[in-house]
Amino acid sequence: MGSKRSTLRIVTLCLIILLSTMLILSACAAEPTPTPTPTPTPPTPEPMELSCATITPPVGSSGEELNWWAEEVAKRTNGAVTIKVYWGGSLSNPMEMPEAIRMGTIDIAHLAWAAIHPQLIPLASITDSKVAGFRDKPLAQWMAMEALFKEFPEFDAELAANNMMRLNYRGCGCVHLLSRKPLENLDDLKGLKIGTMGETNFALVKAVGAVPVYLSVEEILDGLQKGVIDANMEAATHSIRFKRFEAASYFVNFHPAVLGGDPGFGNMMNLDLWNSLSPDVQQVFMELREEYPMKFAEFDIIDTEGAYQDLKDNGIQVTEFPAAEIEKWTNLPVVETLKADWINWAVQNTTLSEQRIREIVERRNQLIDEMEKTYPQSW
Repeated sequence: MGSKRSTLRIVTLCLIILLSTMLILSACAAEPTPTPTPTPTPPTPEPMELSCATITPPVGSSGEELNWWAEEVAKRTNGAVTIKVYWGGSLSNPMEMPEAIRMGTIDIAHLAWAAIHPQLIPLASITDSKVAGFRDKPLAQWMAMEALFKEFPEFDAELAANNMMRLNYRGCGCVHLLSRKPLENLDDLKGLKIGTMGETNFALVKAVGAVPVYLSVEEILDGLQKGVIDANMEAATHSIRFKRFEAASYFVNFHPAVLGGDPGFGNMMNLDLWNSLSPDVQQVFMELREEYPMKFAEFDIIDTEGAYQDLKDNGIQVTEFPAAEIEKWTNLPVVETLKADWINWAVQNTTLSEQRIREIVERRNQLIDEMEKTYPQSW
């Protein structure tokens, strides 16, 4: 009897377990299989076209540098960023560019800061030749400045205070004199009206008894033709590019260079726009910043060689100012005074101490000495 009851209990328990299992399986079958949530595809960013204002024409080394840079930006960002260059001051003139960049009216400006806007970013006007003495190896100076920018964060801070980001930097080649008259010594410069840009060259011109005259880029040819100026400080490429040789007879070389403070050219971007760019786009701009000085030098050397030939082909006499006369000029007291004056001016116009300013100046000169061994080109 007991054995039968045990068997009955076991059978009953098995039936209960079986029914429970069937109910669970039935419930599971009734529930729909959840569909996996697809991973959203990130939206493709809209292509971005940035405006770039410059006073230069789309020819010569300046035109080539900007065209090369714009093409490289488009290529390296796979078309995500393109740059439209507005040539010849058609979008903004040099005096308006800093404010236009600060406000974001234009995206990028090809800006000559040291010669035209020293008060705006005073520390960056250290590019002027009066600070390092007068040298004739442009690429060495540009590479030294690029290294200096990296070593001293004060340069970027100064730009940030003006809502700007420097995308690249290069200076200009050696500056000489396009003249209506022959020039063979310092006495020939006395009383000469010379088209001049920047405080350094104003002081140098006055020191030899000449008369500095400021004319805008558009006014120089007319000024030479009408005798407003007798000569203009410029590179050979400018004489050809702006057809100024048509109003002159002589092109006088100064080697080693005594003329021409490096104007500190650079493409400046609105800082808010820069901060809105993706890290990979910013990286493209930073890579191009490293390549920019050497690429411009490549264009400018070829352009300069062609310009000298063009001057000769057009009947311009290309002459060398005597080295002994240049040495007299570079040894005038005004040369040392200019350097001291810049240091005092920088202390007054920045928040930096005199000790820090002198440290930056000394380091710049050291870097130029080092770079001249690697980049000895002069043109």
